[in-house]
Amino acid sequence: MHELIRYISPYNPTFGSEIRGASTEEIRLLQKAAGRALPFAYRTFLLSMGHGTGGLPLAFDASTDISDTTSYYTELGGARNADFPEQYLLIGCMGNAVEETYISSSEEAPGTQVFHTGFDLNTPYAPYARSLRGLLFRLAFHRYRITAFPHAVEYSSVRRHPIVNKAANAARNLGFTALWFSDEISYCGEREDLALTINQFYADSPLMVLAGEHAQECKTVGKRLAKELDLKKI
Repeated sequence: MHELIRYISPYNPTFGSEIRGASTEEIRLLQKAAGRALPFAYRTFLLSMGHGTGGLPLAFDASTDISDTTSYYTELGGARNADFPEQYLLIGCMGNAVEETYISSSEEAPGTQVFHTGFDLNTPYAPYARSLRGLLFRLAFHRYRITAFPHAVEYSSVRRHPIVNKAANAARNLGFTALWFSDEISYCGEREDLALTINQFYADSPLMVLAGEHAQECKTVGKRLAKELDLKKI
């Protein structure tokens, strides 16, 4: 978590004092209520952010406060009684836009590690991020790095076919370097004086945001990417 604080501090020097961790006793009680072992990545998160994420919307508008997740499990009688799949552990609950967020119970499982409640019955658990740590850095990139620039353009599409991998290739051809926390759901990249993010949640429309120091450069590069990816300015 120290790396995340160092990443955010140039943009928000007080971020380290805005987050609030949970105690080891609270973490023990959550694990007891869930009836399952907590993954190391989630325990690390709770120790630093169990009572406050400093404004990073980890679970959209749902609560990630350890008091709420513990109460949720207690009321439902544990993960098994709540009919949660064996491979998932609840980390966010009581949301409106997205009701629940989960992390994979096994940190050795390949691929996506973080999921959210799906938007249709055919996909009850939709992929959200490859890792919890990566998700935190992605959110920090969106909240602080992108908004630090004076100019930005946004593009989207009514089409919902997946474009993130195609977008990553298009960005690379324009000189962007993908950041380590990019994944199949969100591309985050940089080049001199520009920062780019392209997000597409499962079965949803893509959103591209390009920010930079110069308005004309944002407009020019944005148009090239939008044309290749069939996106429209919003």
